[in-house]
Amino acid sequence: EGILLFSPLAPMTRDELELVDVPGSTTVLSRLLPDKEVRIGDHWSHDRAVLAALLGLDVVTQTDVGSTLRQVEGAVARMTLKGSISGAVRGISSDVDIEANYDFDLDQRRITWLAMSTKEIRSIGHAEPGFEAMARLRLATAPGPPCPELADPALESLPLESSRKCT
Repeated sequence: EGILLFSPLAPMTRDELELVDVPGSTTVLSRLLPDKEVRIGDHWSHDRAVLAALLGLDVVTQTDVGSTLRQVEGAVARMTLKGSISGAVRGISSDVDIEANYDFDLDQRRITWLAMSTKEIRSIGHAEPGFEAMARLRLATAPGPPCPELADPALESLPLESSRKCT
């Protein structure tokens, strides 16, 4: 049900995993987009696994989070995301309110900007204190120089499914 991050060639190191398994990770941003064509003002909901990965939760049990296409200016579609999430981290319940704006570049075919604000209330755990935290995240992405290791010929033979069984 969740999103599995894996390396097709070898296990990821802790440092490598910490680069991609973070709140607001670019590995899940594209999953915020609707699965059908939308018009300005249209609203869509998000998969629980995507929200869990976006916020660093282990599981989302309840959510009303959705996005709306707000406007299109030139080659940029601007969207808003808003709602509440109930979930858990290491078995400890957590409630998150989220508001975000994000831009999709129609020419590059990807999300290039995200500004996200969250308020999280996490319960007290058996060995951890509870907390109430507010966080803001702003990220911008841009194409980098060509990388031979990520060129189509180098990627063609890589498996797209993990051989690891999740339990």
